[in-house]
Amino acid sequence: MTCVIASEEKNTGKVISITALVFMAFVLLNSVTLFSANAKPGGWFLLLPFFVMCALMLVIGRYQQKKYDRLGATPLTLMSGECKLGQSMSAKIAISHQDFSRVNQLSLTCWKRNSSSNSTSYDKIWATEIVPTIQACFNGTELVFDICIPADKKPTNKGGWGAKKYHWELGFEYVEAMTAIKRTWKIPVSR
Repeated sequence: MTCVIASEEKNTGKVISITALVFMAFVLLNSVTLFSANAKPGGWFLLLPFFVMCALMLVIGRYQQKKYDRLGATPLTLMSGECKLGQSMSAKIAISHQDFSRVNQLSLTCWKRNSSSNSTSYDKIWATEIVPTIQACFNGTELVFDICIPADKKPTNKGGWGAKKYHWELGFEYVEAMTAIKRTWKIPVSR
């Protein structure tokens, strides 16, 4: 039973752009209301910062989407469905570029979420580096590797309110045309 996981960056640009469009609709609706009420010019200046913020969010969303599109979809395939503590498992990342050799290391990290009444922080509990084997395939390149998490580590724990939550993340980063391209995947880990 295999499990295919999309990268965390897949929808970042789209979410930012959609959020900007929703706020832009709100600003335009208020602009129409001010225009139909023959409001004083001060009301227009009140909406100007919101309009500028929406335009900036659209630019950021477009930039994030272009950054994602440089590498394209990079699904992670776990051959056993989910990682088990203390057991080795084969995995691969499919990249749609031919002869892609920019990534020499992957990082596997366990994060602990600490929530308090007014802030959330993440602590790195454990991390290791994985060296993948780069294999050419008919539609691009595959990074093939094994994941082995020691048996004494914490499994994925989504927990309830106030509970300490653990999640595992696999990722890589490289620089292309002076832009940092990053991919991360949240992977399920069980006992």
